[in-house]
Amino acid sequence: MRILVSAAGMLRMAAMCFVMGIVLGVYFGVAGTSEAVPPPPAHTVDGGTPVEATAP
Repeated sequence: MRILVSAAGMLRMAAMCFVMGIVLGVYFGVAGTSEAVPPPPAHTVDGGTPVEATAP
């Protein structure tokens, strides 16, 4: 089975992938900022200072 693709079709596909890459990059880049995703709450004991877990 032969698949024939014209140069114009390849150029159009490359342009579409380029634009979609930019759109998705901007979308996920904005979604990863601190304004879009609130920071996780600090782990505290009795409302005091944050406690870091250590392995025994």
